[in-house]
Amino acid sequence: MRIIRLRWLLLVFILVIQGACRHPLFSVNFRDKKDRKQGLWKVYYDSDNKKLYYKIRYKNNKPTGKVSYYYPDGKLQQQEIYKRNKTILTTYYWPNGKPELKGTAQLIITPDTTIYQWIGPWEKFDSTGKLTEVRTYRNGQRIWTRFIR
Repeated sequence: MRIIRLRWLLLVFILVIQGACRHPLFSVNFRDKKDRKQGLWKVYYDSDNKKLYYKIRYKNNKPTGKVSYYYPDGKLQQQEIYKRNKTILTTYYWPNGKPELKGTAQLIITPDTTIYQWIGPWEKFDSTGKLTEVRTYRNGQRIWTRFIR
């Protein structure tokens, strides 16, 4: 009797795990029934899936949370944090890991196109991490630059 219960529990466990693996919380590069991207997506430089190019989390085909892009050597190249107010906190990195550019962007989504544009102040750093200039953008166009000595 005990062996039958154990087998029954094992069968139920396997079925639950199989169902969960198809859920976006437990799978990578998942599309729902409406063909929308959901959950964690990873894209690689190589076909062996060893050199990660970027990882991004989607909800209903829209990026959410933190997005990370990597250099081919695996070091962080760019990071974006998607906010609920549709702004994106963005940092680009030098190959040595120090910040190169920091600022805010916005995503404008229409039925025909998606536009990613810089807005507000952007800080530019040299490869040692020293602030060298502040650029201000409006609707993706640079409108002002202040150089830092």
